[in-house]
Amino acid sequence: LHLNYGLRGEESDEDERFVRALSATLDIPVGVRLLRPFEAGRGESLQMAARRVRYAMLDEEAARGGADRIATGHTRDDRIETLLINLLRGAGPRGLGAIPTRRGKLIRPLLDCSREEIAEYLAGIGVVPRVDRSNLTTDYDRNKVRLELLPFAESLIGRPVRDSLARSADIFSEIECFLEEEADRWIAQHAREEKGTISVPAAALAALPLALARQAVRALARAASGSPEGIRFERTESVLALSIDGRSGRAMLSEECEVRREGEALRFGPPVPDAAPFQVPLPIPGAADLPDGSRVVCRLLSREEAREDLAGEPRLARLDLGRIRPPLLLRARVPGDRFRPLGSPGGKKLQDLLVDRKIPRTERSRIPVLVDSEGILWVIGIAIADRAKVAASTGSILEVAFCPSPDDTNR
Repeated sequence: LHLNYGLRGEESDEDERFVRALSATLDIPVGVRLLRPFEAGRGESLQMAARRVRYAMLDEEAARGGADRIATGHTRDDRIETLLINLLRGAGPRGLGAIPTRRGKLIRPLLDCSREEIAEYLAGIGVVPRVDRSNLTTDYDRNKVRLELLPFAESLIGRPVRDSLARSADIFSEIECFLEEEADRWIAQHAREEKGTISVPAAALAALPLALARQAVRALARAASGSPEGIRFERTESVLALSIDGRSGRAMLSEECEVRREGEALRFGPPVPDAAPFQVPLPIPGAADLPDGSRVVCRLLSREEAREDLAGEPRLARLDLGRIRPPLLLRARVPGDRFRPLGSPGGKKLQDLLVDRKIPRTERSRIPVLVDSEGILWVIGIAIADRAKVAASTGSILEVAFCPSPDDTNR
């Protein structure tokens, strides 16, 4: 497969003609893709955009041809340069292992060969290779490493360093493989899949050796959201902090993966946006539909009709109609919400109540709140206000039912 990005004008077209002619000589089918105009996406360099598109199209071509391997032409020099670039960025074993010999469908059969060896081989069979002249400038980090840093290091030390660096990459790659296997074994023992997410015990993750815990976080992110690339070190550390902190919270690992602390578990999955604010009037008696498709229904009861005990019915509340100050409104919680929950000795912030009840942070904005002109009457499913409780002196009772789906309305 040859991709013509068109970034070097006529030289790009000459590259394409060269590949077509060589493929004909070798009797090897060639696929050519023209990418014009080619531009980087938001927040990425031209080189990263080209890499992203290149691998996506290789996957497409492999699927179209029924291929189970994709061979790329990376050399030992590419691997050494990648190791140094990643070292300067503060990478761990995966980055310092640089370019692996195999990952999934990808294989790199020339990874132990230097560019010099390949050039000598081509000269021996009479093939004159194409040279990308942009590789001869120092505009990019890789070119600076290749053209300046490596020659300077060898001249400063007085001996070749490339073999030693390649050996280091091998060692780091072996360490990475070991950590991957250990992380996969730990995940198989501790992870649970539920509703498109993967959860693990926070304490068990926190108890792992630090290097293995970091590896497990990255593996969980890949499992939960495909294969996010480039998870920053700081984001991995924020997840490990969640595993130690007993409070609910969340951390973004990538655009595709969010980690939420819910009670004693960490849940890896797609980001969950906060619910949008809403305000819906509730007639007495009557019903109101909420934006998420749920419904709230209220009706008037006499004391005789309300004899049934509501214990174990968090979706049903009974309030003293005489203590309610209409109009009624259903809304999302807002900053500063405060009320006295039933049985509480005094007022309490709604935020603190939700924390005490161990309601996950991602769910708090989704809990409807029933209010009248004086404030909160019922945090649905959580607590009613003490001021509206049914007492011995209560005459009429307002029963309010929360129905998560229309099917529950007539239960």
